[in-house]
Amino acid sequence: MKKGKKSFFCIVAICMSMCEANARLLFGVGGLSMPQADIYTQNKENSNITKNETLNYQGSGINIIGGGLYHFENLRGLSVRGYMSFDYLKGSGHLKTLTRIGLNADVIYDLFITSDFGIGVFVGGEAAINSMNFLENEVASTGGFIPYASGGFRLLALRHHSFECFIKYPMKSFTLQRTQTIQQTTHQYLRDVKFAPIFGLRYVISL
Repeated sequence: MKKGKKSFFCIVAICMSMCEANARLLFGVGGLSMPQADIYTQNKENSNITKNETLNYQGSGINIIGGGLYHFENLRGLSVRGYMSFDYLKGSGHLKTLTRIGLNADVIYDLFITSDFGIGVFVGGEAAINSMNFLENEVASTGGFIPYASGGFRLLALRHHSFECFIKYPMKSFTLQRTQTIQQTTHQYLRDVKFAPIFGLRYVISL
């Protein structure tokens, strides 16, 4: 029984030491740009359409990430990483701000790598909670869960530093509906919010 326990703890210790050798923490910060996107709007009063129009918005801001990176020792150039991201974009047009918190996972493949330099690509996905604050009261502030596909290129320097160019592409839009009754008149606002892809540049360090 004691030998079995000792063997088990030895295996656990070996696995942990291997993981520690290949696993690293990562942190990153960068800038974001979101091109123009549309909000298709429809206003109704007692079921009669009073206004159809298209509003637009765009924005730019910051991206902060933190998580872990694992390098496969026997598969040269292949790594995976998981991390949390925080995005804050200052809007223009009809958008005041966009705040995003996401859970991300990427597969990384380094096409060329030496002890001091490397070039790689990555693909992955993000599950993000979005909070949007619009200028007009009738559009209203809203939020929701949006899945994103992501990918990009990275330039490695001294193994622990990288500069990344990436895109996050939204996989869905959502419809916002609000109804108000004012002096026996029912006002209904429908908003079909189209999300734009987000482009970014960031610096990442792995420890």
